[in-house]
Amino acid sequence: RTPKRGVIDGEAAKPTRYRGRWPWHNVLELAFGLYCTATLTSALVTQSWASVPFVLLFSAGFLYVGCVSLYETLGIRFRRSEAEAFGRGEGAAFRHRDAEASTQLPSTHSSPSPQSMLS
Repeated sequence: RTPKRGVIDGEAAKPTRYRGRWPWHNVLELAFGLYCTATLTSALVTQSWASVPFVLLFSAGFLYVGCVSLYETLGIRFRRSEAEAFGRGEGAAFRHRDAEASTQLPSTHSSPSPQSMLS
């Protein structure tokens, strides 16, 4: 087969790593959420009651989406570092946890076999 990374016989392949970019859209969502929270505070202080429900929805939405997407991004980065530690033999605790997580219980729902459907 043709080598994919230009490895010639006897040479070791250079390790490659994927580095994702920093997700600026997460920071922007959090900034919009904080801006809407400041606007909500202003609406409450000035007693602009008609705008409070709408600004509250925008504020909660931006903050929720920003926090969850940032958590997901940092969680993916954390799991990648776990995998690197596991590859170096440092992840005994991770091996145990992953082994427990990978066990699946058998399904309680049984579907009929094709033979039983024909008879």
